[in-house]
This record gives sequence, C-alpha cells and structure tokens, in this order.
Amino acid sequence: MGLSLLGCGGERKNDFYNVYNSYNVYNGYSMNKLNNKIIRLIGIAIIALLFSLTIVWSVMLWLEGENLLKSDVNSDAVDIGLQQTSHGLSLEQKVGQLFIIGFDGAVITPQTEKMFNELKPGGVLLLKKNIQNAKQVKKLTADLQALSMAYSGLPLFIAVDQEGGSVSRLDFLREKTAQFEIETTQEAYAIGLTRGKELKELGVNLNFAPLLDIAASGDFIFDRTFQKDALQTSKLAASLAMGQKEAGILSCFKHFPGYGGIAFNPEEKLATLTKAPSVSQFQEATIKIKPEFVMVSNVVFEDIDSFLPFSFLENGVKQIKQAVGASPLIITDDLAQNSVLKRFSLEQIVGLPLMAGNDMLIFSGWKSPVAPAVLAAQEMVKSGQVAKDKVDKAVSRIIKQKEKMLE
Repeated sequence: MGLSLLGCGGERKNDFYNVYNSYNVYNGYSMNKLNNKIIRLIGIAIIALLFSLTIVWSVMLWLEGENLLKSDVNSDAVDIGLQQTSHGLSLEQKVGQLFIIGFDGAVITPQTEKMFNELKPGGVLLLKKNIQNAKQVKKLTADLQALSMAYSGLPLFIAVDQEGGSVSRLDFLREKTAQFEIETTQEAYAIGLTRGKELKELGVNLNFAPLLDIAASGDFIFDRTFQKDALQTSKLAASLAMGQKEAGILSCFKHFPGYGGIAFNPEEKLATLTKAPSVSQFQEATIKIKPEFVMVSNVVFEDIDSFLPFSFLENGVKQIKQAVGASPLIITDDLAQNSVLKRFSLEQIVGLPLMAGNDMLIFSGWKSPVAPAVLAAQEMVKSGQVAKDKVDKAVSRIIKQKEKMLE
C-alpha cells in the first residue's frame, strides 16, 4: 500500500516536472516568438519614421526654395541671364550695354518699349521728365528692369543725379543735404546711408554722386561741390560713398579731372582750360573706397590736347586709371550736350570716347535724340572703326559689375 502510494506519488512528481518542463519550453518558444515580433515592429517603426523624416525634410527644402524664389525671383532670373549672355551677346546687345540713356515719360509706353527693344541699353538715367512721385518711380524702375531682362537677360543700371541741394532729381525724398553743408566724415556717411536707402526703396541702384570737383566762388559748379580743399573733399566723398555702398547703391565719383575754373555752363559751350587740375582728391578718396564708376568731364585741357575734350582722349582714360585704379567703370558725362554737339559729328561723339577706352557713354537725349547715337555706334563697331575687342572688354567689365550688384 505504501509502495503503491509511493509509486503513485513518484509518478505524479514526474508528471509535474514533465508539465513544468513543457511549460518552460513552450514559454521560451512563445517569448522568442514575441521578441521577434517586437523586433520586427520596431524595425518597421524605424523605417516609417525615417521615411517620414525624409518627406518632411524634402518638403522643408521645397518650401525654402519657394520662399527664395518668391523673395528674389528677379535675382535668380538675372543670375541665369548673366551666365547665358556673358559668353555670347549679339553685337547689338553689346553696343547697347555701353550706353546709359534718357527717355521720355513717366511710364513705359509702347513707343518706349519699342525703342528699348531696338537699342537694348545697359542703363537709364532718370530725369525730371521721368519722375512724379515715389509710387510711380518704383513702378517705373520695376517695369524697366523687366523690359531689360526680356531684351538682354541682364539688369539695368538705373541712375539718377541725387547730389543733394540744387541737383536733387527726386525732390520728394527727405535726404537732400547739399554737399557744401556737410562738415564731417560721420555726417557724410550718415547722409550717404540715408540717401542710399531711399534710392534703393525706389529701385534706383546707381547715384551719379558725389562730386569731387575743386571749385572756387564764381565757378559754375561751385554750389554743387563740397567747397573744401582737396584732402577734406576726398574724405567727405569717400565717407558719403561708403554710406551709399552700405545701403546697396553704386556710387560715381565725378567729374574727373574737374569742372573747376569755368564760370559759364560747360554743357552749353565747350570749355577750354590751359592746364588740367590736380586730381589728388580722386586719388585719396579711392584709397579709402573704390567707387563703382568714375565720370569724365567734357573739357579741353590744352596741356593734354588743344582740340579734343578729356573724355575723348585715350591718354585721358589712362590718367584716370593711374589715379583711381583699373576697377571702376569709366563713364562719360552726358554727350547729348551742345558743348560737344556744336563741334563734333555724331559719329565722333560716340566713336572717339569708345576708342579712347571709356566703358560707358551717357546719352540723355537732352539736345539730340538717343536712337541715332546708339545706331551710329553699332555701325562703327560693325565697320571696324571701333575695335570689337575694346567693346568686348568694356562689356565684360559691365557684366562683372552687374554680377557684383546682385551679390
């Protein structure tokens, strides 16, 4: 009985261990199976997360690209245009880039659009006839840039004479301090900065200022100058240009070597002086800041040439580069003036400055229409009277400056 009971208990004990072992085996198998499922689920989750992050990142990049496109669509288009055209402008496009022209009206008319498409100018000069109010000017400059992009793939230099004082084309702007009222370099910088910001807001990118002419009381240009000695003039001019540069405006030092010593209006009658003035103020100013442009005066200096104005002389251009370096674009004063129109033919007026090495010509249309001047230049380049390599060099320098303007 005892043995049977003992035998029965032993069997139950063995059954218990068998069941226990079976449970452990099953449980271990189940746990392994569960672990595998968890691992698979974690893997799927990680893959899904990475996929989601990829989508989010792509969307962010797309949105950033859209924002950049919206905020700077003109710059993007211009960049593409610069890349495409710097290697292959037509002759008409190249010659057009050499001109900053004037035009009639405060809006783009069909006639204006036709003229621009024909002449393809590289810049415009806004005069009183183009200016009404801030809203109108802002619309005009935007339309002009769009027109330029269509005919050349390049932006325009949109210039104005905003010297301050008596020559303030945009007379509705607040900053119109005359140069002779500026006493310190700090004041000059602040004026340049404020003036530059106002111009930038209107779509103007080039100010034909400051003047570095050294003049005396009684000289025609005296009221427009700093009315200081050469050293102080250089300091004030450099500081004003620095302010304009900070605001994103290109500056032009003018009128090399100067209109000082002339009592009458040199736009109406060609002035002749026995000796060219000192240009130390230009030299000193460009040590402090390199202007984007230097404008050349239309004056005959007999110690250099007894007949041709300085802007027509290759030796004159060489003297400019010796004084201010090679980087500034050299541009003539307005050639549509009686001072030169009464003495020279149209072909001489546009051809001689280009042969001399000027990079750009201003032809405002004031006393002579613009189109014949640009078309005359085209014909002179086609015929070889103006060397194509000179034109190519000038256009390359112009495009380089336009690229910098967009940085």
